[in-house]
Amino acid sequence: MLGRRQTAPVGEADTVRGPSLVIDGGDRACGELLLILALPLRGQPVGAVVRLIATDPVAAIDLQYWCHLTGHGYLGADRGADGRSHYDIAVRHSASAQHPHTDGPGSAPNGSTTKTVKGPHLP
Repeated sequence: MLGRRQTAPVGEADTVRGPSLVIDGGDRACGELLLILALPLRGQPVGAVVRLIATDPVAAIDLQYWCHLTGHGYLGADRGADGRSHYDIAVRHSASAQHPHTDGPGSAPNGSTTKTVKGPHLP
């Protein structure tokens, strides 16, 4: 059974409101789930909570990792009255803002420097 758990610090806006957008991912695999989640998330204001409904058992793991990579907040997982799993994500930056982990060459949110490494599959 999935329990609601927090994996990232959340602001008051993250916990007070219910979801402002619900996306039904159905039985799609996680790669597809992330694709159908990314675009609508861009249209949400900072602080909004987006709920993704999905049956993929690996979604909780993949969504936590994706949120970490994109700078959004993974608020946790639970089951709805219909028994389907849903995952709540807090929007932490707008589409027009730069990603918090890529605000410039070699910069990180805590002020430390990082080295950008591109894999062989990236241009």
